[in-house]
Amino acid sequence: NSMMWPDKDNRRIFIKDTAERIVQMKKVIASLDIPQPQVLVESRMVFASKTWSRGLGVQWGVRNAQSRAAGSSRNPIFGVGGQSGIMPAPTVGASIPPQPPEGTPPIPSFMVNVPSAVNLGGVDFQFGFLAGNFLTDLDLRLQLGESQSLTKVIARPKVQVINGMEATIESGTKIPYPNLLETQFIDATLKLRVRPTIYADGRILMEVEVTDNAPGAADISGRTQIDIRSAKSNLIVKDGDTVVIGGVARTNNGVARGGWPGLMNMPLINLFFSNKSVNKNLQDLLVFLTPQIVKRPPPPA
Repeated sequence: NSMMWPDKDNRRIFIKDTAERIVQMKKVIASLDIPQPQVLVESRMVFASKTWSRGLGVQWGVRNAQSRAAGSSRNPIFGVGGQSGIMPAPTVGASIPPQPPEGTPPIPSFMVNVPSAVNLGGVDFQFGFLAGNFLTDLDLRLQLGESQSLTKVIARPKVQVINGMEATIESGTKIPYPNLLETQFIDATLKLRVRPTIYADGRILMEVEVTDNAPGAADISGRTQIDIRSAKSNLIVKDGDTVVIGGVARTNNGVARGGWPGLMNMPLINLFFSNKSVNKNLQDLLVFLTPQIVKRPPPPA
Protein backbone atom coordinates (compact mmCIF):
# COMPACT_ATOMS: atom_id res chain seq x y z
CA ASN A 1 0.00 0.00 0.00
CA SER A 2 2.16 2.82 -1.27
CA MET A 3 1.01 6.34 -0.43
CA MET A 4 2.32 9.84 -1.22
CA TRP A 5 0.83 13.21 -0.34
CA PRO A 6 2.26 16.78 -0.39
CA ASP A 7 2.35 19.43 2.30
CA LYS A 8 2.15 22.61 0.24
CA ASP A 9 2.35 24.98 3.20
CA ASN A 10 5.71 23.61 4.34
CA ARG A 11 6.78 22.41 0.88
CA ARG A 12 7.23 18.78 1.94
CA ILE A 13 6.29 15.33 0.58
CA PHE A 14 5.19 12.39 2.71
CA ILE A 15 5.84 8.89 1.40
CA LYS A 16 4.61 5.55 2.73
CA ASP A 17 6.28 2.57 1.08
CA THR A 18 8.88 -0.09 1.55
CA ALA A 19 12.34 0.95 2.71
CA GLU A 20 13.92 -0.07 -0.61
CA ARG A 21 11.51 2.01 -2.68
CA ILE A 22 11.78 4.99 -0.35
CA VAL A 23 15.56 5.01 -0.92
CA GLN A 24 15.02 4.97 -4.67
CA MET A 25 12.48 7.80 -4.50
CA LYS A 26 14.83 9.91 -2.40
CA LYS A 27 17.44 9.69 -5.13
CA VAL A 28 14.91 10.76 -7.75
CA ILE A 29 13.69 13.67 -5.63
CA ALA A 30 17.27 14.79 -4.92
CA SER A 31 18.03 14.89 -8.66
CA LEU A 32 14.89 16.93 -9.38
CA ASP A 33 14.71 19.17 -6.35
CA ILE A 34 17.33 21.69 -7.43
CA PRO A 35 16.81 25.34 -6.38
CA GLN A 36 16.40 27.76 -9.26
CA PRO A 37 19.52 29.86 -9.79
CA GLN A 38 19.24 33.60 -9.38
CA VAL A 39 20.79 36.39 -11.42
CA LEU A 40 21.97 39.75 -10.11
CA VAL A 41 21.60 42.35 -12.85
CA GLU A 42 23.34 45.71 -12.51
CA SER A 43 22.81 48.52 -14.99
CA ARG A 44 24.65 51.80 -15.33
CA MET A 45 23.29 54.66 -17.39
CA VAL A 46 25.86 57.42 -17.92
CA PHE A 47 24.72 60.77 -19.30
CA ALA A 48 27.38 63.43 -19.93
CA SER A 49 26.79 66.92 -21.26
CA LYS A 50 29.43 69.51 -22.15
CA THR A 51 28.51 73.07 -23.11
CA TRP A 52 30.88 75.71 -24.48
CA SER A 53 30.01 79.23 -25.57
CA ARG A 54 31.88 82.39 -26.54
CA GLY A 55 30.58 85.85 -27.25
CA LEU A 56 31.96 89.16 -28.57
CA GLY A 57 30.10 92.46 -28.38
CA VAL A 58 30.58 96.21 -28.42
CA GLN A 59 28.86 99.29 -26.96
CA TRP A 60 29.86 102.85 -27.73
CA GLY A 61 28.59 106.38 -27.94
CA VAL A 62 29.72 110.03 -28.23
CA ARG A 63 28.79 112.88 -25.92
CA ASN A 64 29.41 116.64 -26.04
CA ALA A 65 28.80 118.94 -23.07
CA GLN A 66 29.28 122.70 -22.62
CA SER A 67 29.18 124.77 -19.43
CA ARG A 68 27.86 128.35 -19.68
CA ALA A 69 26.19 131.08 -17.74
CA ALA A 70 22.42 131.05 -17.50
CA GLY A 71 20.62 132.98 -20.23
CA SER A 72 23.24 132.37 -22.92
CA SER A 73 21.97 131.58 -26.38
CA ARG A 74 24.43 128.75 -26.90
CA ASN A 75 23.21 125.20 -27.13
CA PRO A 76 24.30 123.55 -23.85
CA ILE A 77 24.34 119.87 -24.93
CA PHE A 78 24.33 117.53 -27.84
CA GLY A 79 24.99 113.79 -27.76
CA VAL A 80 24.47 110.50 -29.53
CA GLY A 81 24.68 108.19 -26.55
CA GLY A 82 27.47 107.54 -24.12
CA GLN A 83 27.75 106.04 -20.67
CA SER A 84 25.72 108.82 -19.00
CA GLY A 85 23.33 109.39 -21.87
CA ILE A 86 22.17 112.86 -22.92
CA MET A 87 22.60 115.23 -20.01
CA PRO A 88 19.66 117.46 -19.00
CA ALA A 89 19.68 121.21 -19.61
CA PRO A 90 20.97 123.42 -16.76
CA THR A 91 18.53 124.93 -14.32
CA VAL A 92 18.02 128.69 -14.07
CA GLY A 93 20.89 130.35 -12.25
CA ALA A 94 23.24 127.42 -12.56
CA SER A 95 26.51 127.68 -14.44
CA ILE A 96 26.87 123.96 -15.19
CA PRO A 97 24.37 121.20 -15.79
CA PRO A 98 23.10 119.62 -12.56
CA GLN A 99 24.76 116.40 -11.43
CA PRO A 100 22.90 113.37 -10.03
CA PRO A 101 23.19 112.69 -6.29
CA GLU A 102 26.40 111.07 -5.11
CA GLY A 103 26.28 107.30 -5.42
CA THR A 104 23.72 107.29 -8.26
CA PRO A 105 24.87 104.82 -10.96
CA PRO A 106 25.05 106.15 -14.49
CA ILE A 107 22.28 105.22 -16.91
CA PRO A 108 23.64 103.35 -19.93
CA SER A 109 22.57 104.93 -23.22
CA PHE A 110 24.75 103.94 -26.16
CA MET A 111 24.41 104.83 -29.82
CA VAL A 112 25.63 101.33 -30.75
CA ASN A 113 24.39 98.82 -28.19
CA VAL A 114 25.15 95.23 -29.26
CA PRO A 115 26.56 93.60 -26.10
CA SER A 116 27.90 90.07 -25.92
CA ALA A 117 25.43 87.30 -25.17
CA VAL A 118 28.07 85.72 -22.89
CA ASN A 119 28.90 88.72 -20.70
CA LEU A 120 31.63 87.51 -18.35
CA GLY A 121 34.07 90.38 -18.77
CA GLY A 122 34.80 93.51 -20.68
CA VAL A 123 37.06 96.50 -21.18
CA ASP A 124 35.77 100.06 -20.91
CA PHE A 125 37.57 102.88 -22.73
CA GLN A 126 36.80 106.60 -22.41
CA PHE A 127 38.46 109.24 -24.53
CA GLY A 128 37.87 112.95 -23.83
CA PHE A 129 38.76 116.32 -25.35
CA LEU A 130 38.50 119.51 -23.33
CA ALA A 131 38.67 122.95 -25.01
CA GLY A 132 37.39 126.00 -23.17
CA ASN A 133 33.84 125.33 -22.07
CA PHE A 134 33.45 122.28 -24.30
CA LEU A 135 33.92 118.64 -23.32
CA THR A 136 33.68 115.90 -25.91
CA ASP A 137 34.21 112.27 -24.97
CA LEU A 138 33.89 108.82 -26.52
CA ASP A 139 32.71 105.93 -24.34
CA LEU A 140 33.60 102.49 -25.73
CA ARG A 141 33.04 99.05 -24.20
CA LEU A 142 34.42 95.83 -25.64
CA GLN A 143 32.89 92.67 -24.19
CA LEU A 144 34.38 89.21 -24.59
CA GLY A 145 33.13 86.22 -22.65
CA GLU A 146 33.61 82.47 -22.68
CA SER A 147 31.91 79.84 -20.53
CA GLN A 148 32.25 76.10 -20.12
CA SER A 149 30.16 73.59 -18.17
CA LEU A 150 30.40 69.83 -17.74
CA THR A 151 27.60 67.71 -16.31
CA LYS A 152 27.70 63.98 -15.65
CA VAL A 153 24.79 61.92 -14.37
CA ILE A 154 25.24 58.25 -13.43
CA ALA A 155 22.18 56.13 -12.67
CA ARG A 156 22.92 52.67 -11.24
CA PRO A 157 19.85 50.48 -10.67
CA LYS A 158 20.43 46.89 -9.48
CA VAL A 159 17.99 43.97 -9.11
CA GLN A 160 18.17 40.23 -8.34
CA VAL A 161 15.73 37.80 -9.94
CA ILE A 162 15.08 34.06 -10.28
CA ASN A 163 16.01 32.44 -13.58
CA GLY A 164 13.21 32.84 -16.12
CA MET A 165 11.25 35.37 -14.05
CA GLU A 166 10.78 39.08 -14.66
CA ALA A 167 11.90 41.74 -12.19
CA THR A 168 11.34 45.49 -12.11
CA ILE A 169 12.87 48.20 -9.96
CA GLU A 170 11.70 51.80 -10.21
CA SER A 171 12.46 55.06 -8.42
CA GLY A 172 11.38 58.61 -9.15
CA THR A 173 8.40 60.91 -9.07
CA LYS A 174 5.08 61.53 -10.79
CA ILE A 175 4.43 64.95 -12.29
CA PRO A 176 0.80 66.11 -12.41
CA TYR A 177 -0.62 67.57 -15.62
CA PRO A 178 -4.10 69.02 -15.00
CA ASN A 179 -6.59 68.71 -17.85
CA LEU A 180 -10.16 69.87 -18.23
CA LEU A 181 -11.71 66.79 -16.63
CA GLU A 182 -8.94 65.15 -14.64
CA THR A 183 -5.31 65.36 -13.63
CA GLN A 184 -2.93 63.07 -15.46
CA PHE A 185 0.29 61.94 -13.79
CA ILE A 186 3.39 61.34 -15.92
CA ASP A 187 6.24 59.21 -14.61
CA ALA A 188 9.68 60.80 -14.28
CA THR A 189 11.47 57.73 -12.97
CA LEU A 190 14.54 55.57 -13.19
CA LYS A 191 13.38 52.05 -14.12
CA LEU A 192 15.05 48.71 -14.82
CA ARG A 193 13.03 45.76 -16.13
CA VAL A 194 14.79 42.48 -16.90
CA ARG A 195 14.02 38.79 -17.55
CA PRO A 196 17.13 36.53 -17.53
CA THR A 197 17.41 32.96 -18.83
CA ILE A 198 20.48 30.91 -17.90
CA TYR A 199 21.89 28.53 -20.50
CA ALA A 200 23.69 25.28 -19.62
CA ASP A 201 27.09 26.73 -20.65
CA GLY A 202 26.75 29.65 -18.21
CA ARG A 203 25.67 32.29 -20.69
CA ILE A 204 22.65 34.46 -19.87
CA LEU A 205 19.92 35.56 -22.26
CA MET A 206 18.36 38.82 -21.11
CA GLU A 207 15.32 40.77 -22.12
CA VAL A 208 16.13 44.17 -20.66
CA GLU A 209 14.66 47.66 -20.66
CA VAL A 210 16.33 50.62 -18.94
CA THR A 211 14.58 53.99 -18.65
CA ASP A 212 15.77 57.20 -17.02
CA ASN A 213 13.13 59.91 -17.44
CA ALA A 214 13.86 63.16 -15.59
CA PRO A 215 12.03 66.49 -15.25
CA GLY A 216 13.35 69.02 -17.76
CA ALA A 217 12.76 72.67 -18.54
CA ALA A 218 9.31 74.23 -18.59
CA ASP A 219 7.56 74.96 -21.87
CA ILE A 220 5.89 78.24 -22.84
CA SER A 221 2.75 77.27 -20.90
CA GLY A 222 4.73 76.65 -17.71
CA ARG A 223 4.40 72.87 -17.75
CA THR A 224 7.42 70.77 -16.91
CA GLN A 225 8.78 68.77 -19.84
CA ILE A 226 10.11 65.22 -19.47
CA ASP A 227 13.59 64.36 -20.76
CA ILE A 228 13.39 60.73 -21.94
CA ARG A 229 16.39 58.39 -22.00
CA SER A 230 15.71 54.71 -22.56
CA ALA A 231 17.15 51.53 -24.07
CA LYS A 232 15.47 48.18 -24.79
CA SER A 233 17.22 45.07 -26.09
CA ASN A 234 17.57 41.26 -26.10
CA LEU A 235 21.12 39.98 -25.80
CA ILE A 236 23.31 37.09 -24.59
CA VAL A 237 26.11 37.82 -22.11
CA LYS A 238 28.58 35.64 -20.27
CA ASP A 239 28.33 35.43 -16.51
CA GLY A 240 30.04 38.47 -14.97
CA ASP A 241 30.76 40.25 -18.26
CA THR A 242 29.78 43.86 -18.94
CA VAL A 243 28.16 44.86 -22.21
CA VAL A 244 27.15 48.21 -23.68
CA ILE A 245 23.57 47.89 -24.89
CA GLY A 246 23.20 51.37 -26.30
CA GLY A 247 24.78 54.75 -26.88
CA VAL A 248 23.64 58.09 -28.24
CA ALA A 249 25.93 61.02 -29.12
CA ARG A 250 24.44 64.38 -29.99
CA THR A 251 26.30 67.54 -31.06
CA ASN A 252 24.68 70.96 -31.45
CA ASN A 253 26.70 73.81 -32.98
CA GLY A 254 25.31 77.30 -33.35
CA VAL A 255 26.52 80.72 -34.46
CA ALA A 256 24.46 83.89 -33.98
CA ARG A 257 25.17 87.48 -35.11
CA GLY A 258 23.33 90.71 -34.58
CA GLY A 259 23.91 94.39 -35.26
CA TRP A 260 23.20 97.28 -37.59
CA PRO A 261 21.90 96.32 -41.05
CA GLY A 262 24.53 96.70 -43.74
CA LEU A 263 27.33 97.84 -41.45
CA MET A 264 27.43 94.49 -39.63
CA ASN A 265 28.47 92.78 -42.90
CA MET A 266 31.29 95.13 -43.92
CA PRO A 267 34.86 93.93 -43.26
CA LEU A 268 36.66 95.50 -40.27
CA ILE A 269 33.89 98.04 -39.69
CA ASN A 270 31.54 95.27 -38.61
CA LEU A 271 33.54 94.90 -35.37
CA PHE A 272 32.07 98.22 -34.17
CA PHE A 273 28.47 97.55 -35.27
CA SER A 274 27.77 93.89 -34.49
CA ASN A 275 28.10 91.12 -31.94
CA LYS A 276 28.74 87.41 -32.36
CA SER A 277 28.16 84.33 -30.22
CA VAL A 278 29.28 80.74 -30.78
CA ASN A 279 27.71 77.81 -28.93
CA LYS A 280 28.59 74.11 -28.80
CA ASN A 281 26.71 71.44 -26.90
CA LEU A 282 27.91 67.81 -26.71
CA GLN A 283 25.74 65.09 -25.16
CA ASP A 284 26.68 61.42 -24.69
CA LEU A 285 24.47 58.62 -23.38
CA LEU A 286 25.82 55.12 -22.66
CA VAL A 287 24.01 52.17 -21.08
CA PHE A 288 26.05 49.36 -19.47
CA LEU A 289 24.70 46.01 -18.25
CA THR A 290 26.40 43.40 -16.04
CA PRO A 291 24.63 40.10 -15.17
CA GLN A 292 26.05 37.77 -12.53
CA ILE A 293 24.78 34.35 -11.46
CA VAL A 294 24.44 34.25 -7.69
CA LYS A 295 26.58 31.42 -6.31
CA ARG A 296 24.88 29.45 -3.55
CA PRO A 297 26.70 27.37 -0.95
CA PRO A 298 26.39 23.58 -1.37
CA PRO A 299 23.61 21.94 0.67
CA PRO A 300 24.67 20.27 3.92
CA ALA A 301 25.56 16.58 3.68
